[in-house]
Amino acid sequence: MDVVHEFIDEANQAKQLLKLDKAQFDYAFLNDLERDREKYRLPYQTILLINTYHYMYWGSTYCPNHWPDQDYMLRTLASMCTDRMIFMSPLEVSECPSDIAERAREHPEWAKGYTTQQFLDTAARYFDVTLESHLGVRPLYLMKKKTTA
Repeated sequence: MDVVHEFIDEANQAKQLLKLDKAQFDYAFLNDLERDREKYRLPYQTILLINTYHYMYWGSTYCPNHWPDQDYMLRTLASMCTDRMIFMSPLEVSECPSDIAERAREHPEWAKGYTTQQFLDTAARYFDVTLESHLGVRPLYLMKKKTTA
């Protein structure tokens, strides 16, 4: 899934070239997946979310859609997986690209909620989170979905 048409087009070209008939690449937003779980074949065993979360929260120059609500995003992501999420993304405004820093200045109420601690506290409602390593300067988290009793 991606919100950039060009990225999906390139992935589909690679799919054809490599004859990966079962692969599926779609232009979709978080709420699209939530609305049409059958189309997107949810739930997935594993969600890989690498360098994307900050764009989901803040939006980007590619796509203005955004969800400045960590509880909504993490609850929704948890509902979309059966086992785990592998996660790496900047979790402090100061670590994000400059366009996000500009949005944070425009929306200080969103910036207050965009911290590593806020992310970890919110994620703990839905996942058991462990810091596995660092990729460069970014922490790599393994987030095992909590089972409900």
